This record gives sequence, C-alpha cells and structure tokens, in this order.
Amino acid sequence: MVAIRKRRLLFVLIFLLAGTTTLLAWSPSAGSNAALAAIHAYRRYGSPLVTRAGIECRFQPTCSRYAEVAIGKYGLMKGTFLTAKRLLRCTPLTPKGTVDLP
Repeated sequence: MVAIRKRRLLFVLIFLLAGTTTLLAWSPSAGSNAALAAIHAYRRYGSPLVTRAGIECRFQPTCSRYAEVAIGKYGLMKGTFLTAKRLLRCTPLTPKGTVDLP
C-alpha cells in the first residue's frame, strides 16, 4: 500500500516537473537539464530513504537510471512519458530483475 502511494507521488512529481520546466525552458535542453538535476537529487537524497524502508526497484536498470536515459535520448516530454509508463508497470506481480530499456 505504501509503495503504491510513493509510486503515485513520484508519478505526479514527474508530470509537475515536466510542466514547470517546459514553461521555464529557454532552450530545448534547459527543461531536460532541470529534470536530470531532479533525478540526481532523488538518487542522492531520496533513494537511500526508500532503500532503508525496504523498497527495491524491480527493474534493471533502476527507474531513476531509466528516466535519465529516456530523457537524454528522447527529450523531456517523450522521456517523461516513457518513464511514467514504466512506473505504472511496477507492480508486486512484476518479477524482480526485469530488463526494460527505453
């Protein structure tokens, strides 16, 4: 139950971040750079807290790494969309170690 709430919160944050960075973007890469900075901040500060709570990413590469690659490869909008689709596929029925690349 807690994992579902955290996943939904992350989903909402991604879309809020995507909306605000596109409004503030002065160049095509400014929004992507802001999103990548948020991903790095999550990895540094949020991921250790989630790991301590006993929640592990079921996918390889991890969801934050997937988001980083997707945004870098496809840009902010499509990369955010692909990441959101992946987060919605994360269920207790998904086997751990599932390889899923953008």
